[in-house]
Amino acid sequence: MHRLPDLKKLEKRAYQTNFTDGIYDIVWGFMFLVISLNPILYRTGFPKPIIYIVELFLVGLFLVLAKQLITVPRLGIVRFGSHRKARAVQILALGIIINVLVLLFILMNSLEVFSLQVISNHINPLIYSLFFFTLFTILASVLSYSTIFLAGILFGSSIFVSEILYSRIGEPLDSLIPFGVSALIILSIGMMRLIQFIRMYPKETMES
Repeated sequence: MHRLPDLKKLEKRAYQTNFTDGIYDIVWGFMFLVISLNPILYRTGFPKPIIYIVELFLVGLFLVLAKQLITVPRLGIVRFGSHRKARAVQILALGIIINVLVLLFILMNSLEVFSLQVISNHINPLIYSLFFFTLFTILASVLSYSTIFLAGILFGSSIFVSEILYSRIGEPLDSLIPFGVSALIILSIGMMRLIQFIRMYPKETMES
């Protein structure tokens, strides 16, 4: 009976190590970077959906390769119990819903189905920003992953600032500045965590 709480603590600690390597932080940083650079990339003449799909593929490929080449050799593959697996399914479902909403926002904006400027007369940009911030906050609480909370703040703020900058400096700087700064913040956090992780778990030590 006394071992169960210890096992749960160990399982929780093992789960949280998924985020200590900084790789997910870097992925979030890349997502912000993609948004900031899209107005420039669209001017290359390539179809916007193709650019969007290639971006998602490259970010996903980085995540898989980084986890396999950096994290797994140092920590191995953790297999969780039934409770954690059930919770993981709930988290996955919530994460998919939130990510679909965010991705739809990016895709529809890139296809000019709507734009922030078009809806600004109908939806207060601040309320629009708070909507995404709330979604990110829920996901951060469920995942116990603080970077998503920060990403929510930065994403909502970037949308709001982008709306303000558009009327003053226009594209592409209206997106490049706020989302680019947000990308640098999250990428810096991710790189610091990655360096700390590699120092804490040297591959040579784990292999020996």
